[in-house]
Amino acid sequence: MEEQQHNLEQGHRAQLDEIIMIKSDLERHNFDLKQHIIEIEISLINEALNKAHGIVAAAARILGVRRTTLIEKMKRYQIVREARG
Repeated sequence: MEEQQHNLEQGHRAQLDEIIMIKSDLERHNFDLKQHIIEIEISLINEALNKAHGIVAAAARILGVRRTTLIEKMKRYQIVREARG
């Protein structure tokens, strides 16, 4: 029983050390999760718009969001759809 407790404590310490190391690496590289997510979202929106030939409703279906939500995100990120035709 004591050995299991000791092993569990060592496991927690190892996890904590790993978290501290990852956090340190991220801080050193100035990683910004919010900005990274925004960049991914913009990329996905642009890709969906391209696949949908600029049709916002179709792009929204591809992304699995409402058309109005996609329009709001396009305004927020200043994404302009290419003219159709």
